[in-house]
Order: sequence, then C-alpha cells, then structure tokens
Amino acid sequence: ISDLFRRDLNGTRTTFNGLPAVVYPPLPGVGQTFSQISYVFFDGAAYELDCQWTAQHEAVIKKACREMKSTIKHRS
Repeated sequence: ISDLFRRDLNGTRTTFNGLPAVVYPPLPGVGQTFSQISYVFFDGAAYELDCQWTAQHEAVIKKACREMKSTIKHRS
C-alpha cells in the first residue's frame, strides 16, 4: 500500500466478524475522490476491499462499506 500511495502507511490490525483484517486510513485518490483500503484474510488468501467516495456521497458510501464488511464471514 505504501508503494501505491507513495508514502509510508501503517495499517491497523482488526477483525471483520472474527476474521483477521488490516485497515488503512482513508487517503486522497484521483481527482476529488478518497479511498480506504482494507484486507481481510481467510481460506489462505488475502482479499482487498477498496471503498472510494467523493465528498458529495461520503456518508452513503461509508455506510455501504460498513455493511459490506459486516457480511464477510468464513464458510462453516
């Protein structure tokens, strides 16, 4: 992630429904967009979640991203 945004970034370890995850702080993207990248780890793989928004739609997109993260579950 640091190479992608050309700056040192430190993710925060967390979990999504008990699955290990890393969340990076929101960063400016192209134009007037912002991007928050997260990784969740399960089944031997890392899955990237990239939530992107503009100021106009920030609240709606952030809510959708929280809902998306809350649905990630390991198959039982």
